[in-house]
Amino acid sequence: MLPDFKMITPDKGKDSERETVSVDQIERLAEEMMLYPFESANRIIYIPSAGCMTVPAQNTLLKKLEEPPANNFIIMDVAKPHLLLKTIISRCLSVYLPRAKKEPDITFEDHLHWFSNNEEARKLVSDISVVFENNPLNSVSALSDIRSLLAAGSTLSDREKILVLALFLKERAPQVAHDLIVFNENPQKTSMDSVFYYISQAMVT
Repeated sequence: MLPDFKMITPDKGKDSERETVSVDQIERLAEEMMLYPFESANRIIYIPSAGCMTVPAQNTLLKKLEEPPANNFIIMDVAKPHLLLKTIISRCLSVYLPRAKKEPDITFEDHLHWFSNNEEARKLVSDISVVFENNPLNSVSALSDIRSLLAAGSTLSDREKILVLALFLKERAPQVAHDLIVFNENPQKTSMDSVFYYISQAMVT
């Protein structure tokens, strides 16, 4: 047992069947962080399922990230960064590790944290889907039309528009949709030009 290594794992909540990292767990952690490490110069805190933290738990952790006690290092492992509050992500050093390719079930609700305007994003996904309900996507003109529709969503950022594209493509081209989400999770900025170039190479015949 390593006294200066702490791992926070999800527990099954009293009122929920879903396993979560609760606010009580983070509050206890915050108390421990105020103490000096026992044997080492530093304390390592590892949260392997950071996306399971409840919003109250994240807000409690955020207070420690804003004024971190000395000698404490927190490592959070999260497969879907959008499950974390943007304020938490902004206070962390992000290390991007590519995932193995797969075709996950992508739902709009899973990505609400990314959108500054949920209703506008939802409407944009719907508008593109209606226009291309019976039209093929494997043409340059189709991609040009989609880009024009995205340009109309002027209040959304490029990252939000890329996610709109992924949500639109989730059934038509699930692997491409997955790759767009991976691009979006990369802390380095991805341009719309590079996204549409990728889609054209992957889909246009």
